[in-house]
Amino acid sequence: MRGKGLTNANRRLAERLLMGAAALALCSALSVVLAVTMPIGRGGQVETMQPAGSIDRLPTTRPALQPLLAKLGGSTLIRPAQMQAAVKNDGSAERLLKKLKLQGVVQMGEDLVAYIQVEKEGTKTLRKGQTVLDFVVEHIEGGKVTLSLQGVVVSLAH
Repeated sequence: MRGKGLTNANRRLAERLLMGAAALALCSALSVVLAVTMPIGRGGQVETMQPAGSIDRLPTTRPALQPLLAKLGGSTLIRPAQMQAAVKNDGSAERLLKKLKLQGVVQMGEDLVAYIQVEKEGTKTLRKGQTVLDFVVEHIEGGKVTLSLQGVVVSLAH
């Protein structure tokens, strides 16, 4: 008796699976028929297929991009995520900063160069990206240098 009930349950399950598979096959066949017979178009216009090897010409008119590119030339389009919340400031950046003194900032070519006096080491000539006493020079501007040490950002000014 018990085995007979299990067989009926298996039979019902098989019938449901078979019906599901048939419905899926019907949907797939309908999708293929629609894809073959329905044209693809934009805005109600039907596009025709180009013969093999031919390429549509690009439009010859284009907007004047030079003014836009000139305007965007000096700006940052994508800014990295700020990680300041995860930085633990133990005071070492401020202690090291006391060993540095900004002597001046000079324009050399297209770059700004900072002259920083390091206690007991003399004056160092630094550009953006270089290091001094484990600090990384992040930014140089007239009269001010921004430094970072393990994520802690400090400024050195006259």
